[in-house]
Amino acid sequence: MERAVPLLGLERLRAPGLPLVAAWLLGLGPALLWSARTLARPEHHPNLLVFALALLPGLRRLPWRVQPHLRAAPAATAVGGLTAGVLLQRAVDIHLLSAAAAFVALYGILGLFVSPGRWRRARPGLLLALAALPIFEQAHHYAGFALRVLTAKVVAQLLSAVGLSPVASETILVLERGVAHVEAACSGLKSVWAGSLLLLAVAHVRAQPAGLRLGVAFALQASLLFLGNVVRIAVLVALVHHFQLPEAAELVHQPLGVLSFVAAAGLAVLVLERSVHASRARSRRTGPEDGSPGHHARPRPTTPARPPGRTPIMGLTPTLVLIALPGLAWALYAPRPDDPRAALPLPLDLGPGVTVTPLELSHAERELFLRHGGAGAAKARLQTGELTAEVLWVPAVSFRPHHPPELCLAGAGHRFDHLVPADLGLGLEIRHAILDGGRLTAAHWLQARGTTTPELMERIRDHVLGPRRRWVLVSVLVDRALPPDDPRLKALLFTLHRAVETALASEPQS
Repeated sequence: MERAVPLLGLERLRAPGLPLVAAWLLGLGPALLWSARTLARPEHHPNLLVFALALLPGLRRLPWRVQPHLRAAPAATAVGGLTAGVLLQRAVDIHLLSAAAAFVALYGILGLFVSPGRWRRARPGLLLALAALPIFEQAHHYAGFALRVLTAKVVAQLLSAVGLSPVASETILVLERGVAHVEAACSGLKSVWAGSLLLLAVAHVRAQPAGLRLGVAFALQASLLFLGNVVRIAVLVALVHHFQLPEAAELVHQPLGVLSFVAAAGLAVLVLERSVHASRARSRRTGPEDGSPGHHARPRPTTPARPPGRTPIMGLTPTLVLIALPGLAWALYAPRPDDPRAALPLPLDLGPGVTVTPLELSHAERELFLRHGGAGAAKARLQTGELTAEVLWVPAVSFRPHHPPELCLAGAGHRFDHLVPADLGLGLEIRHAILDGGRLTAAHWLQARGTTTPELMERIRDHVLGPRRRWVLVSVLVDRALPPDDPRLKALLFTLHRAVETALASEPQS
């Protein structure tokens, strides 16, 4: 059994746990305030119901009236969550992760007030509270796009197996008769979130500890939901773009989603329920664990009463450390400062051989880029020799204003005939497309100082894991169909590539 040592110096207070709980609430205040402000938005009010389900059972007995005891696992969880929150805020600047770390730290503090058995059985409640955080916006940016790319690739393979020949480019599926886009609503994240809440609620109500059995149920449900989503999207794409039956696709769209969710969630709950029954049957044979209902634990030896006088300073050390640590974290807490380059334009010098005519961004483009940190976006018409092209470049420190340009082109009514990656040499890799029956050429890439890639996922990885640097999305639309190795097209794209590199190299690095 884990050794528990009373935290000395608090025993004489009417509410011994109050200083400890108050200190940690204050130390985690920035992350908790962000959670409260975000959940106060009307679109997140349903999340509050999930929080209530997660937290209300634990509020039946307020912990600060109980003498806290120092236990290794809860203390390590609290300190680890606190440390992770501070480091994540400085290094990654994703508020959701800092808020999640704060809830993990509070869960660790709870373990100082309750028995180890009750603390372990509270894990589904912690996971339920974490799942109730406003994850959709962050998940859409960080996990949703990757999941949509994977879904598009698997759907392309599935359709190829039945005789169709789609080309997958990130979240775009190009078929002979049209272009399909795996949109954010089709990523499957909402289904995974709803199914996770259902499983966690069942585990929380049934007092099932979060362990291997719950993990197996989660893995089964997520796998079935992904498979069901792939099949649903493949059916819809085939109906709309191959059989030209959009009415049929509209009819089966929602029923297919509901059926796949009910089947996946039902099987996962069934697996979890069977594990709960098996666990309780084993508990009846061997005796319930510490702190479980019906368990009569042997009385613990009481700590001898301390005679009046001062508490030794060595005995006070754990208490002082646990109360002081959140204050230190609060002092060290500082959100990553806004990069001054975020809103700056990026003027390009294309040389005397290119005539540049500035163009106004459309209302939709301006709203998109301003909302996500791409205020420096610009557009121009270029004339070089016999080629005329429109170019859009979006400089940004955050990856959020960067997106696959194929979406905008498809939204503007262009039809893709051909879409492939192309390596032009000299460090320039692009995504190349022929549009509208051989009338236009489109090309795009993402460029940072010394780095060029056509892959949005590589740019997202650099934002999360790499240094803070400015990237530029370059999208070009040429007035005629040209292959990637056409000298005129290559000359234009190399000129743009060099101009962007020169502009980035002239900027001060953060």
